[in-house]
Amino acid sequence: MLRATMLLTQKAPTAALAELDKLGGEPRARTPRVSVLRGKAEQELGQLGMAFADFAAALDEDKTVADAQVVRALVDDLDSDAFPVQWRSALVHTIAEKIGPPAADPLRGLTTAKMWRARRDALEALELMGRSRDEDRVAFAAADLRDKAASCPAVLAAVRVLGMAANEKAAALLREAAAEKRCGSREAKDALRRIERTAHPAPKSEPPAAPPVPTPAASQAVPVAPE
Repeated sequence: MLRATMLLTQKAPTAALAELDKLGGEPRARTPRVSVLRGKAEQELGQLGMAFADFAAALDEDKTVADAQVVRALVDDLDSDAFPVQWRSALVHTIAEKIGPPAADPLRGLTTAKMWRARRDALEALELMGRSRDEDRVAFAAADLRDKAASCPAVLAAVRVLGMAANEKAAALLREAAAEKRCGSREAKDALRRIERTAHPAPKSEPPAAPPVPTPAASQAVPVAPE
């Protein structure tokens, strides 16, 4: 393991994998730390699917093996066209559930990524770990609305996210989306109306005044029938 680690620091991932293969069927060949070393070597070689499988297996057993290099590799996979599409959902959940807060800042950097799928997955991971902020949602939605090649579902998702943020920046973006003749303009108008209603609620009407209570008349003697 020490030699494999040294080979990785020397940018020799193929040699590092060969060194790890020498462990064969030994029990230590299946430890989380060995899986992480193998994943790092595979990541360097561009074998992203295999690297993710090894990282995920290691994290399932021991979350503490996730050093900065592992975090960076997994978050970078979200922004990669080469990462297997069928594993993207598992990647999002692994980052959110096994890495957690250490991945929050790198994920925020992806909310404005060029690729829509990367933006969406980064925001989803932040939402799953409970670390998303309104500014993250607005950044994600603004990038989607600026993307003229964005699909209709992407635009609609951006409008929904802005409706959740419901701040001044979100309202400004919704006004722009509502003014454009494209998919999502009607939904943007509806979201904007909801935000404005919340910000400026209608004044409550005063309840009708109660009718005046009549003043009781002076008491009079009750006539008594003669016996």
